[in-house]
Parts: sequence; C-alpha cells; structure tokens
Amino acid sequence: MTVGSIEPIAFLVVNARSPCLPSSTFNTLPTSTMPYPISKLAYGIRSRLSELATPSERYQFQIAAGNPSICPPKVQLLQRPSSNWSLTSAHGNVSVTFDNSQLYPIFDHNNLYYCGTTLNLDNMSLADLSSPIFHNFLLRPNTLRFNARTVVCERFIAKLSKLTAGRVKTFEEFAIEAADDVGFRDLFSAFRRLNRVTTYYGIVPTPTWMTDILENQGKKLSFLSIKGTPGQLGEFTASEVITFLRAQKTGCELWVTILPSSAMTEVADYDYVNSMKRTFKNYVKENPQHLFYKSQSGVDHISISVLSFRLP
Repeated sequence: MTVGSIEPIAFLVVNARSPCLPSSTFNTLPTSTMPYPISKLAYGIRSRLSELATPSERYQFQIAAGNPSICPPKVQLLQRPSSNWSLTSAHGNVSVTFDNSQLYPIFDHNNLYYCGTTLNLDNMSLADLSSPIFHNFLLRPNTLRFNARTVVCERFIAKLSKLTAGRVKTFEEFAIEAADDVGFRDLFSAFRRLNRVTTYYGIVPTPTWMTDILENQGKKLSFLSIKGTPGQLGEFTASEVITFLRAQKTGCELWVTILPSSAMTEVADYDYVNSMKRTFKNYVKENPQHLFYKSQSGVDHISISVLSFRLP
C-alpha cells in the first residue's frame, strides 16, 4: 500500500549546518506547502504513515513539510551515486546501471537514490514502470532518453511524466517501437519543460505537428529534430516554418528527416521531397533575410532527405 506522492514546487536549502540531514546524503531539492497539515497529526498516525509510504513518498513528505520528523521514527536519507542512469528490463525484471558500469545498487526498504541528470530507458514497457524498484528512486532527470526496444504508448508517456514530475528538459528517442500512435501533443503536454527534442520512430508526427507543439509546449525550444514519412509530415510552407521558429528561442534549429513510406510509393515520396525542396529553395532565394534553409540527401541508408531550418 502506498500513499499519493507530493511534488515539491518551491525551494528548501539544506547545508552542512542543517540539523536535519547530512549534506553528503541530502541534495538541495524543492519543497512546497502541504495541502493537508499532516504535521499536526498524532505521532502514532505519522509513524504508521511512514510505514505505509515508499522511500520516495516518505522523502517527499519530509521535503514538503520542511521537517524530517513528519514521518517518524527514521529520517529518509537520499543518496546521489551517479548522474547517468540506465534502466533495463529483461523478462519483466528491471535493473539499473550507473555511468554505464554493471554495478547494481542493493535495494532494501530504506534505500532511496536520486537521478537528476540523465535517465536512459532500454527495452522498457508500460508494465515495467510499475516495478517496485521505482519506490527506491527519486527521478528528476534533465534528460530522458529512450533507447532500442523501448515500447512507447500514450500511457507510457503519461506514467513517465508522473514518475519524473515532468522535470525533463531534453528528450531523445532512438529506434524505439511505438505501441500506438504517440504524437507531439502527447509528448509536450506530458513534459511541459521540454526545450530540446530529438525523435526517430516512436513519436509519430501528423500533418498538424507544428500546431500540436505550439499549442502544448510549456517552454520555448532551442532544438527540434523529427522524422516522418510524407504522409505523416504533410506539406508545410515557409510561412508556417517561420511562424513556428519565431515562437521558439532565438537561434532554434528545426531538422526534418523525410523517410520513405514504402517501396510501393517510392515515386510519390520523391515527388514530395523534390516539391518541398523546390518550395523552400525558391522562397529563400527571394527572401534570404527571413529564413535559413539547407537540404541534405543520402545522410543515412534509411532517410530520403533532411531539411534544416533556422531564422537568420
């Protein structure tokens, strides 16, 4: 049995002089006011709450209350062993690797580990995100990376958003498997702090991808790289690209990789590519002060062409 997590939103600074926790095991993390005054509950009730809570929940109660005595009798300590984590699932068993080494931490009831930089997921699925191993993690990564064989669906994205408190700023996915059509609306509504995004095959664009991002993003982008077939990407104009880039950070780069639909549509795919290239080439030739555009062909053995854009 677990209790609902409380996501900190303000800041509590704890240093070496703090009577609460040693600085070696407690990092400066956000705090918040608690919606219910749990600190006023009887000692016995708070002790029972501590027993029912997972290490992650217990720690977040301490931070939210600003007092480690919120869940007696033991203080929940936080360890920060590494900045680069990898979670891998094998036959339903989830294991963790730190800094690409094959060293797995020993998890007992009171261990709690903090991930604040990079979180890699390999061969993970929605069911894996319910593993008890997550009770021992406080996941607040800046970078979230999906590696090979990770199966993505809308509920997978939503669950990860909850586990990471939506703190992710950089999202990268490489050669993953999509269980259903997960689009940019799902991604940007789940992770409102994104400012760098690279997608390959798991996040499926639709012809409204620019609008989907603009309507759901919480922060301005500094980089966006997407892949899709002509049917997924749709036709888009220089005016639409300029409007999109103007809504992002200064110097934002947009990379669009065009993939073949199938062997049966090869002629139509190349007609699409040539039409897009011609459209942007003509526009930039007449309006060089409005848009920088570049196209590349044969970048890899899969894509037909890569179009890149930024504002001058």
